[in-house]
Amino acid sequence: MRRLIVALTAVLLVLSLVPLAAARKDPPPRHVDGNFIGEAANDPTWTAMDLFEVHAGATGAVEFGYYQSQSMTGPVDLAPAQMQATVETVRFFTAETGAPAAEFTGQECILSVPAANPGGLTAGTCHWYHIIVTDGAPVGQPDTFCGAWFSEDCWTWNVVSGNVRIYS
Repeated sequence: MRRLIVALTAVLLVLSLVPLAAARKDPPPRHVDGNFIGEAANDPTWTAMDLFEVHAGATGAVEFGYYQSQSMTGPVDLAPAQMQATVETVRFFTAETGAPAAEFTGQECILSVPAANPGGLTAGTCHWYHIIVTDGAPVGQPDTFCGAWFSEDCWTWNVVSGNVRIYS
């Protein structure tokens, strides 16, 4: 009996020294947020304030997110206009500049439009959208922001004041 106990103890000691198969380690949760004033790259007289926050869990699925935009100056059919959106998907990646980047998508709803509205925007309507942002600070670059209602478009905005952050 004593030999059996000694043998089992030796086996347990050896097993405790052998690493078990690598346990799956999920990546940490990721986050992207921003609050900034921007001007359209193709028309600096068109300005807006944007606010967004997206939290993704370890699997990459969106756990929480929102996006808001307020056009302040610019085209007569877009300023002032107010929009708010859901966030349904998020993807984190590295931009060509080496900066951390994120793309998020969802439904953006127009809450208010200017009285003079030749473009035909209608308050209460919603559209699919996508936003791509970079956090330039880690690589010494400016933050970037672009977005549109069509996947083949991405209207670029220069971040004049504020910040975009991407972090774990």
